[in-house]
Amino acid sequence: MDYTSGKIYRSNTLKNFIYSFLLTSCNFIFAFITYPYVSRVLGVTNIGICNYVDSIITYFVLFSTLGIGSYGVREIAKCKEDKGTCSRVFSSLLIINLILSIIALLALIICIYTIPLLFPYKQFLWIGAIKIIFSVFLIEWFFEGLSNFKYITIRSIVVRIVYAICVFVLIRNEEDVLLYYGLTVGTIAVNSLLNFTYARKFVKFSLFSVCFSGLFLPIISFGIHRILSSFYNTFSTFYLGLTTNDTQVGYFSTACKLYGILIMVFSALTTVLVPRVSELVGKGDKTALEAILVRTFDVLLIFTIPVIIFSNVYASQIIYIIAGPGYEGAELPFRIVISLLFIAAMQQIVVQQFLLAAGNSTSVLVLSLVGAAMALILNIIFTPLYKATGSAISLVLSTMMVLLVGIYYFERIFGFKLPYRRMIKYILFSIPYVIICVSFYSDGISWKMMYCILLCLIWFVIQNFCIIKSSVLQGSVEK
Repeated sequence: MDYTSGKIYRSNTLKNFIYSFLLTSCNFIFAFITYPYVSRVLGVTNIGICNYVDSIITYFVLFSTLGIGSYGVREIAKCKEDKGTCSRVFSSLLIINLILSIIALLALIICIYTIPLLFPYKQFLWIGAIKIIFSVFLIEWFFEGLSNFKYITIRSIVVRIVYAICVFVLIRNEEDVLLYYGLTVGTIAVNSLLNFTYARKFVKFSLFSVCFSGLFLPIISFGIHRILSSFYNTFSTFYLGLTTNDTQVGYFSTACKLYGILIMVFSALTTVLVPRVSELVGKGDKTALEAILVRTFDVLLIFTIPVIIFSNVYASQIIYIIAGPGYEGAELPFRIVISLLFIAAMQQIVVQQFLLAAGNSTSVLVLSLVGAAMALILNIIFTPLYKATGSAISLVLSTMMVLLVGIYYFERIFGFKLPYRRMIKYILFSIPYVIICVSFYSDGISWKMMYCILLCLIWFVIQNFCIIKSSVLQGSVEK
């Protein structure tokens, strides 16, 4: 790549990151606007029902999409300049997705009428079936393959605004729980219709151009990884609902809410950087790869450590702000789950940004199997004993195990180590955050909390600009 094309690539990457970050930030804002309202109106048990049902529907959607999303991004990116080839790939993947969705839908219908545990949730599951149908036409993989992050961002923000308005207007009391879940699923349907309509500007869907040759093996391979990865991330919710009750699921899902929103911010960076890492892996440019590694780790360390410290000290206040009274049972699970902000973000760098970009399918499959096995074993051990807290422990430990195995494969494949010394330095210079948070702590919501945040921000500037001199904020990489 010459200098000019390199500049263009970096410019496009920056634009895509800005759009991804903007989208994530808007999701963050909308979640903090709607979730506190919904959690107060519907109550912890109804929130638990919605999350439990959605965890079940997620498994059927995973089967119906398999690895089409991951494979589709890669294949569309390869042929996006050739409309004919792009249309053929698009049509082929869409038909495979449609066939799998019909099978998944039939399987769900059988489960609804044959599994007694699902009988109380029949109405919710029928609404969830809409999610399976419309997931076929969501085709986010197509627009990601085209690197059309601008469209994805604008469309998502508009739909989220309409969704938020509908929630505040229509959800008035606990009896509206079914309507709330319908609105949530409805966002998938609206996004799908908009996506499929807009995609016609770039490709032409045709049954006559379908070609399945060479598609099934990579789709199944990517699909196994995706299903197993999702298994250890979602099994805790499913098993908690299976062994305890909807209230405990409500505690656990509330504890996971803030973590889920914050990790999306970091995902915006790793998603955009994967194509760049793939290119550098192909060139064997270890110097550039190591520079990317240090920079992304700096992003991880700069933001996750202060958030984890603040969240542990002010857990009760945060849960009250997010969900309101009656969610005190979510405080301990929240303190445990928030550590995933560091662990899972680190895992994203190692696994998604590097191992997946390197195309090392063996290591990724092993990681997925380890995660799924650990999630199963740990949930069986901890969840019946400690309920929502046990699910939190299981989720953190299984993710940690995947990270450790991922680090082993990363260092063996790429031949260089993670920046451990830099990591230790960040942790040591984060001790003032602990002192500030503990010194200004008080029960309930008070101005002391604002003073704490202000002082933490001041230390943030001192730490990253004067002491450690962050490579991200100052544009240099410490050797």
